[in-house]
Amino acid sequence: MPMPPLLVRNTGFYFLAGGINQAITLMLWVVLAWWLPPAEIGVFALAIFVIDLLASVSAMGLEHSIMRFYYDNQKSSLLIQSAFLLLFLCLIVTVSLFVVLQSLILKLLPNAVILSQYTWLFALLITTTTLSNVLVIYYNAAKKPFAYTINILIRTSVFFIAALVLVGSGTSILGVFVASTLAMSSATILFLWKERPFTKPSSLSFGISYRMFLYGFPLMLYGILNFLVTYINRIFLDHNTDLASVGIYNFFLMIAMQANAVWSAFNRSWTPEVFSNLADGKDIESTQTAKMAFLITFLYLFVFTVFVAISELFFLKLVFKPIYFDHRSLLYILLVGPLFTGVYTVVHPHIYFSKQTIKILLVSVIVSILYLFSTFFIVKWWGIEGAATSFTGMLTAFALAYVVGFKATSRIPSRVVAWCFLLVTLMAIAIAILLVTSSTIVFWMVILATTILTYWLGNIDEYRKIVHSAIKEKIRSLQ
Repeated sequence: MPMPPLLVRNTGFYFLAGGINQAITLMLWVVLAWWLPPAEIGVFALAIFVIDLLASVSAMGLEHSIMRFYYDNQKSSLLIQSAFLLLFLCLIVTVSLFVVLQSLILKLLPNAVILSQYTWLFALLITTTTLSNVLVIYYNAAKKPFAYTINILIRTSVFFIAALVLVGSGTSILGVFVASTLAMSSATILFLWKERPFTKPSSLSFGISYRMFLYGFPLMLYGILNFLVTYINRIFLDHNTDLASVGIYNFFLMIAMQANAVWSAFNRSWTPEVFSNLADGKDIESTQTAKMAFLITFLYLFVFTVFVAISELFFLKLVFKPIYFDHRSLLYILLVGPLFTGVYTVVHPHIYFSKQTIKILLVSVIVSILYLFSTFFIVKWWGIEGAATSFTGMLTAFALAYVVGFKATSRIPSRVVAWCFLLVTLMAIAIAILLVTSSTIVFWMVILATTILTYWLGNIDEYRKIVHSAIKEKIRSLQ
């Protein structure tokens, strides 16, 4: 069964926009890594950990609620105003806690003293980050990829230009935080201006706000846990190594997170398509889900294989500072993790549409507790290599837990489950080889073999023929 035309168009649009956004961000951090010492990037990692954590709390799971409730009641003004009510209340509480608990934060993170030196700047950053990240989700729900892309690219462009100007002027790492605040503020103001017809207070519904709170609160807790398990290694490294190690790890982690964000582009078109079909009473064939899982796996592995080959030949030595180039194996290990995020992204809408938020939270809590307990000792014993390995292990564990845990209730194909287990085995072998032998060649060969296996098992050649035929047809129509 071919993919719906709207899904193909929106997916391509989001991938293109996401690629531009991630390329700009990567370019910026490569430049900043040359200008700033690793210890300064370590300070950034610790401070932004606190900011993003509090932004997740104040969002109250609304990034999920907006997507879900849009398909119950597609009245934009009602949805936006109901979201605003919750955001306003949550931000008051969160920002107040940030200001009041400064002494406690500094006791836990003594190297993040910058938070107390510029408290109100970071309070504003929490506010604008929350608003910008939550409100833009409305465009995904309403299937407005162009509006979403404009908002995100303006935010990224402002951040890119402001960070280069400020850091280049000698503001050090503080310039990055000021640039981020300007970028988030710009995106929020743009949304409010563009959607001003839908921001009338008369459209407010306390009932919808309450239902969004009930739906979003467990997912907010889930989001906090997900955030902690993603970034807690920064804190463990800070307590067991030094700021330079935190900076090196965080630099590579930011690159890996940009790769992980590729699936957000796919998710922004795939999830609304699945949600709208399920809301209309349509069924999503298991074969379509399985084919999609193999396709996105192959695409990621193919790009990863090419990236490692080019990087080893000349690329990374040209663009990375020597201290980062010497630790490039950390980047390869971290980049394995997003592979499993891709598989999870395919089954994600099936899980969330069934409104099993309590079960989602339960699975998240169990996996998170096990991960946090184990990674504490892994980082303590193996340092920066342990941090990279545990990050990839975390993404793998979450994907497996959701695919297996929701297989029956969300009708996840058995073929996808089996494929996940095979991928885990192959990637574990590749990482073990890299850690034990430090041989990037053997590591690359295992990745290449997995790519070929995916192409064969997923019958990817069928997609190649479809795309080739579509291109030929388009060329004929233009002649």
